[in-house]
Amino acid sequence: MNYYFILALLIALRFLGLLFPSSRLWGFNHIIFLDSQYSYIFYSLIGIGLIIPFVKPLVNIFNKLIDRIHYFLYESHLRLVYRLFVVICAGVLFISFRTPVHFLGDGYTILTNLGSESGTFIKWSEAGIMQLQLFIQSFLGEKSRDTALLTCRIISIFSGLCAIWFFILISRIISDNPIKRILALLCLVLSGALLMFFGYVENYPNLWIALPVFIFFSLSFIRHA
Repeated sequence: MNYYFILALLIALRFLGLLFPSSRLWGFNHIIFLDSQYSYIFYSLIGIGLIIPFVKPLVNIFNKLIDRIHYFLYESHLRLVYRLFVVICAGVLFISFRTPVHFLGDGYTILTNLGSESGTFIKWSEAGIMQLQLFIQSFLGEKSRDTALLTCRIISIFSGLCAIWFFILISRIISDNPIKRILALLCLVLSGALLMFFGYVENYPNLWIALPVFIFFSLSFIRHA
């Protein structure tokens, strides 16, 4: 039952953006960006998830589902193949639902700078990221807004693929309990950070991938120290 209350609390956090729409709740307020039809789907899934613990047949189905997912991702001798399959599926979603809007606004400045035919201004604090962007853009054609957009989307989506892979590794090392592992994986995968990987134009996707890598190796060190 403790897991249920943790899940209910995590779900409640998602509604803070609706209660305080003008506040800056990055990571919790992504529901306000959903179209109404997707919101209804999300609310339906929430309702189903919250009633599962009180309906025994659903509990049995849920436990079997958890066990199967846990086996495929963490215990099977083909677990690397299954993890790769999950990453590929995530990539398909990232590409299919790439965002046409760059929420924080800085993305439009990046597109203009990266696509400028007269030259690209490189800030000293963003030199590494800009050089990576320019390197990838050089393979896509002449400098333009279109190649700048494609460059940023490639980096965003690739960062997302790496993040999903390390999310799986983090959930594996964070606990030996199947439910805790799957719950941790869902919390990571369904966090607001996921928005950065749908072709989002910003420098955050480039930097953010370092965070799950750091968390994974930190947890590995702590567990095996």
